[in-house]
Amino acid sequence: MCDQCATSIFNGHFFCIYCGFTVCLECFDLRRKNRRLRGINQTFSLSLSLIELLIIDSKLPNQDENQWYFCTNGYTQHLPSNLKYAQYIPPHSNYSSHLIF
Repeated sequence: MCDQCATSIFNGHFFCIYCGFTVCLECFDLRRKNRRLRGINQTFSLSLSLIELLIIDSKLPNQDENQWYFCTNGYTQHLPSNLKYAQYIPPHSNYSSHLIF
């Protein structure tokens, strides 16, 4: 599950190697473009309900200016450049993917 928008992650996602913070591809892309999940008239995840959209505008003390949680490794920001890409690949699969961000 994405720690930012709470959507289910089917396969590809980004994560922090220190604390396990996990974000979906959409949230990663929004952060990389310096955008964030906010109100109804701005970019938001289709998986969020109206109530969640209203709640998401309030920043918590353990979040940065983009409302991403700080890393437990010294309370630093989770920058997109520091997150690692991962995907779930079934064992004994010949499938390989080279995703470049």
